[in-house]
Amino acid sequence: MTPCPYAWPNSAPYLRVGVGLVPALPVCIADTERPRGAPLLLHNNAESKNNWLGLKLRGTTANPDAIGATIKWSVGGKIHRRLKNAGGSFMSSHDPREILGLAKAEKVDWLEIHWPRPSQRVDRFTDLPINRYLTIVEGKGIVK
Repeated sequence: MTPCPYAWPNSAPYLRVGVGLVPALPVCIADTERPRGAPLLLHNNAESKNNWLGLKLRGTTANPDAIGATIKWSVGGKIHRRLKNAGGSFMSSHDPREILGLAKAEKVDWLEIHWPRPSQRVDRFTDLPINRYLTIVEGKGIVK
């Protein structure tokens, strides 16, 4: 990684981005004390052979960005859970897609999307492809 030339306390706002669409996400840091300075982009250059699944969620009854949805998935019998949130921290944001790390697993046993209120719908998927992004629309499933 490229070393950060600025002090971290002055660089609190950051952006998680998918440069190159790789699972080892780089981090973009904007120094709030030097607003005219160029942002710092830290790349993770470590090679990883781990698998992943990227999700873009779109609500219909729930809010369009699916903020508040609970994503549950099972890999190798182990259940994982993540809450879809609206962003990062103060004055920052990140890629709205969710990236689920699968380590060396070659498949996802199952995936559930618990859509937020007012929907309360649960969509469940099996036989999902890995190492790619999928768009899931509430009530319609995987769309192209």
